[in-house]
Amino acid sequence: MTPARASIAAAVFVYCAVAALAQSPVPAESAKYVGSAACASCHAPIYARWQKTRMANIVRDPREHPDAIIPDLSTADPLVTFTKDQIAFVYGSKWKQRYFTRLVTTTSRSARSGT
Repeated sequence: MTPARASIAAAVFVYCAVAALAQSPVPAESAKYVGSAACASCHAPIYARWQKTRMANIVRDPREHPDAIIPDLSTADPLVTFTKDQIAFVYGSKWKQRYFTRLVTTTSRSARSGT
């Protein structure tokens, strides 16, 4: 698929999503994000094409898509301060990638001596 056709497919996909929302308004307090997969049931051909575009795959979970992490992170690099296992999401594609790592928070309790 050419980039122009991918752009047209994405535009059609967005247009259909907006038109569907305009036809069935949902009260703001009950509205919630349902994800792009929810569009597949009514727009299967468009969704199938969209799934193959870079826009659809810009943010990927490496647990679901191990191929999302392109570089070899097992070699030492002073600029890399995390391990492959710490990556929560990959943003980008073959030209440029960014990695979101999990934050580990610990809670500490301080003991007070009774007087």
